[in-house]
Amino acid sequence: MSGIVYCLENPAMPDVVKIGTTGDIERRLRDLDNTSVPLPFVCVLALEVDDADRAERLLHDAFDDHRVRSSREFFEVSPQRVVAAMRLTGGEDVTPGADVVEDEESRRALETARKRRERFNFDMVGIGSGTELHFRANASEEEHITAVVHSHNQVLFQGEVTSLTAAAQHILQGRGHAATNPQGPRYWYCEGESLDDRRRRMEREGGDG
Repeated sequence: MSGIVYCLENPAMPDVVKIGTTGDIERRLRDLDNTSVPLPFVCVLALEVDDADRAERLLHDAFDDHRVRSSREFFEVSPQRVVAAMRLTGGEDVTPGADVVEDEESRRALETARKRRERFNFDMVGIGSGTELHFRANASEEEHITAVVHSHNQVLFQGEVTSLTAAAQHILQGRGHAATNPQGPRYWYCEGESLDDRRRRMEREGGDG
């Protein structure tokens, strides 16, 4: 049966995503914003597919070894890996263009949580000026679109100095996606690894050390 398969994340649960299905992604996000979780969920990607149950089952099987608990839809895996797998379904992108929250208090709490995590810069991932970056909407996309690191938090893209997020938004909106402030480090890659994954890896390695 047709439906929507989704990947969600929650700032209160870093490095964990929820993979599931629904008939209405905005209603699902609102239903999950309840007293059992401190912050609203955010939709990373939602695709309308012909067989949502099959798509969900395949995704769960693909990431089964990353499942947090055997009976739950939560997985400790990079969102971009899930996005890459979801794109293989060929479904229609129905990701909400903005956060779906119940009230202004929830919106403020979500924004505060995002700001609390230090803003990305190239210094924290050991990337210097002049380094070439490659854009990918998903991990399997060819690296045809490039940008060059200009400073600790800006890139040179199409002849203009801008941010990772602004550059990613320009590309995604040009492709017809309703992208509103996408997280730039998820879409730009260095040495085959997204900047977001690189940051997470280096944070883990730093914590392990």
